[in-house]
Amino acid sequence: VLKANPEAVLLFLEGTGAAAEEYAMTHPAVDFISTSYGYPGSLPIPEHIAKSFTGTYTYGKLHFGACDNSPAPAIQDGTCGPWWSIGISGYEEADFDYTTGEPQESSGGRQLMSGTLPDFIADYTEVLPYCRACEDGYNQYTAGTSFATPRSAGTASKILLAARRKASHLGGIQRPATGAPLMVHSGGVSISNWQLRRALEQAAWIPGLADYDPINGVFDQVAVPIPPLAPWTVAGWGVLSPERGAVVEQALSLLGLRERPEGETARSKSADHCLFQTAMIDARKTYWDNIAVLSETFFNAPSPDPYLYCE
Repeated sequence: VLKANPEAVLLFLEGTGAAAEEYAMTHPAVDFISTSYGYPGSLPIPEHIAKSFTGTYTYGKLHFGACDNSPAPAIQDGTCGPWWSIGISGYEEADFDYTTGEPQESSGGRQLMSGTLPDFIADYTEVLPYCRACEDGYNQYTAGTSFATPRSAGTASKILLAARRKASHLGGIQRPATGAPLMVHSGGVSISNWQLRRALEQAAWIPGLADYDPINGVFDQVAVPIPPLAPWTVAGWGVLSPERGAVVEQALSLLGLRERPEGETARSKSADHCLFQTAMIDARKTYWDNIAVLSETFFNAPSPDPYLYCE
């Protein structure tokens, strides 16, 4: 989180019980929740996401959930599958060893062993100053969607903090007496969590073939380049990065809080990209609203639908 946004304020909750999750999902000072539960191949049930829908719909937060560290589909994944949450899979983004300042080599490829059909992908690897698996000094790197997910939440927090500053918004999420909760509500600017999510979807970066290093790809387990003709098949909406692809700048422009330099065009996704991602949301809605009996929306889907679809 802090590598994405050094100004973020973190709240750590010990344990994975429903009480801890409800506390995070309903606490007025919390804007984003990042969760990562389960083993690879975990069962497709709504486990470990107590009050996730309530936190998103009623309290106006965004919930980022780590997809399975396997090729499991996100639609039924118990941690990243619900349509109201944001599922994150892995991308091998070049990073820096923050203990030495040296660049870390990476393939720039989509890590296939990190879930299938997510909302976004983000940096899958982490350079740790210490970890039990790295004590022999042979390899100080570790990887997993448990790193990609908080990085995504940190990137979103960087955008939200900049938006609040530009609008002179003080405090956290506003919950007006009528209407939906708002993440930004000041100076004539009103931005909901659903609007921020839509801006992230449009602003997400699609790496090109030139961003992929096939030599490092050999050492990145199962990392493949993003296909230029159909990036949505492996990247969802794209990469959430605080440093590359101008994701932060593009999102702020899409929210109307940054003036575009001359010659810069608004980032958008193609009609085919929109159709594919909409189909994924529809499939997830079908499962979580009609099949997953422990889901908060099981036969209780909100009306009107709060999700903002790609046009």
